[in-house]
Amino acid sequence: MRIWVFNPPTDALSLKALQEAGVSTVVTSRIKDIPPKPPFTTYAMIHVFPTTGSPEDLAMDIHGQPVEWFSSGCPNSPAIRSAFYAEMERLLAQPIRGIFLDGIRFSSPASSTIKTSFLTCFCPRCQRDMAKHGYDAEKIRQDINTAMELLSSPGTKRSWLRALYSPSGWFSLMAAYPGILDWLQYRAECVTVFVKELRAWMKEHSPDKKLAAFLFQPCLSYLVGQNYLALAPHLDIVSPMIYRNYPHQPGPATINQEMMTMADFLEEAGIPFGQGFKDLLAIFGLEIDGSFPNSIEDSAGISIPHVIGEVKAARAMAGSQGKVAPIIWAGDPQLEETLRQLKNISLQSCILFTYEAGFTAHKDQFLDILGR
Repeated sequence: MRIWVFNPPTDALSLKALQEAGVSTVVTSRIKDIPPKPPFTTYAMIHVFPTTGSPEDLAMDIHGQPVEWFSSGCPNSPAIRSAFYAEMERLLAQPIRGIFLDGIRFSSPASSTIKTSFLTCFCPRCQRDMAKHGYDAEKIRQDINTAMELLSSPGTKRSWLRALYSPSGWFSLMAAYPGILDWLQYRAECVTVFVKELRAWMKEHSPDKKLAAFLFQPCLSYLVGQNYLALAPHLDIVSPMIYRNYPHQPGPATINQEMMTMADFLEEAGIPFGQGFKDLLAIFGLEIDGSFPNSIEDSAGISIPHVIGEVKAARAMAGSQGKVAPIIWAGDPQLEETLRQLKNISLQSCILFTYEAGFTAHKDQFLDILGR
């Protein structure tokens, strides 16, 4: 299995150590540090929907309030898209193998301190785009509001969550409130169309460069508008972000922090944090590793078998075993065991986030782990 590293240090000694450990490919958001003739195969990362500084380009929640998420704005903002393509042209002119898209999605529960940022985007641009694609924005708004009221009702919130333990519960929910499914489908369709158009643009402007994307874990991806089945044909590399026990808050896209943020939201609705977290584990088919959290300030980790299961799911949906290169947290105390189990499923490539975290956590063993 080939090990890639995300944002490695750029001093000569560290680069030499990585090469000696067998690392040949890196992904970086520090494009200015890439030398004219980089010693590694290099991919640049780009933040897809960054804010412009103008409130007009922010996403709008279900109540009509502008919100910022993951330093991002509205995916349908012309100004944001124009700035994105300008940055793409600059990056593609560098000595890189390709581009990794980051934040190619709508907001997740843990993407903002404003809880309603997840319930986006209902700005006039997005509502017009919904109508263009055959969706009823007002029906979507009504059904989401009704579902939120159910979650807040003392008589229904527990039974509502328990019902979602079973696929039939999801079917019943979507049948009763089809606007929820329409909302999720629209977000996924919007992201897919964007990536499809970007792929066509790259084939015209930089046909020799690869297009990759950091995506949410399959079990959560559809919640943020990422449909693996639809996106994979337009990507050369699919990289599920499976940070199973990321310790720092906030942790957008990290499976444990996303789950804990949702449990915190449930606590605000009157469900004790621990109970809500247990419900979410059951709903998404996950298991905890280590001690159980009782508040969002606690630490929590998802089991290594979950990492393996999500990689297998990503490969099944990507349609190509060699296309999937998950990114995992290099500071995981069980990094060596995680890598061993990934090798056992014949994974071809794995990305570590980040070099510094791994070196700090594993000290002198880190480079040995990479070289095994």
